[in-house]
Amino acid sequence: MQKIFNGSTFILSNNMKSPIKCIFDEMKENESKGDILKEKLILYRERAQLSKILSPDFKLFIEIITEIINISNILEQIYEIGYPKEIIINIKIKVNIIKEENKEIELNSKILYYIDNDKPQKNYKELENQLKKKLSLMKTKQIDSYKDKPLIRYLYGRQFKLLNDYFKSNCIIKLNEKNINSLLKYITNDLLKKNIKIGNIINKENIIDNNINECEIYINGILSENEITLDKIYKNTKIK
Repeated sequence: MQKIFNGSTFILSNNMKSPIKCIFDEMKENESKGDILKEKLILYRERAQLSKILSPDFKLFIEIITEIINISNILEQIYEIGYPKEIIINIKIKVNIIKEENKEIELNSKILYYIDNDKPQKNYKELENQLKKKLSLMKTKQIDSYKDKPLIRYLYGRQFKLLNDYFKSNCIIKLNEKNINSLLKYITNDLLKKNIKIGNIINKENIIDNNINECEIYINGILSENEITLDKIYKNTKIK
């Protein structure tokens, strides 16, 4: 707790290879700046909650760790739904604890929240609402696309991000080639013979729409290049 209060930065993202990192202002030479497991944070919080006397510093510690865990949980949901952009949250913590005899502990806390290196916020709820809006918008856009774009119905969750990363590599780098080919074989009912390259579509106004449109164009191109129609795909699965 003391090391976190003395000055620390938590870096959270929807990149599940490195969801939470913690860097302390006072680092020893042999100390790692690496990832920290969410389970470890939960354990720290539980230990604080089990304290017989919940002093103000323990209460603040529990509150901070709870906020970090909540934000991490939302980022995990954003990852699972296939949000096409990496989101990075920096939480900078500095707490001064003044302890004097016959006097209650005084806390002077400074906690700043940054999303995608934008200007800092002091309101945790605002940050939480921003992330929830991104999550809700992605869900709504995907559901709407299922109604209007038949080929998009083959995609779910992380598959949107998988294809997005593939497009951004211009299909030259063999990014997750095994996963891409498995997805394409599933979509074409194992009729796939060859893959294709597509050019990037630039639509900076809405990265979610851009991602969905690129996926549709790409799958259409795959079907056209392989001379596959929806009738061929469904041929052996239709119930007469």
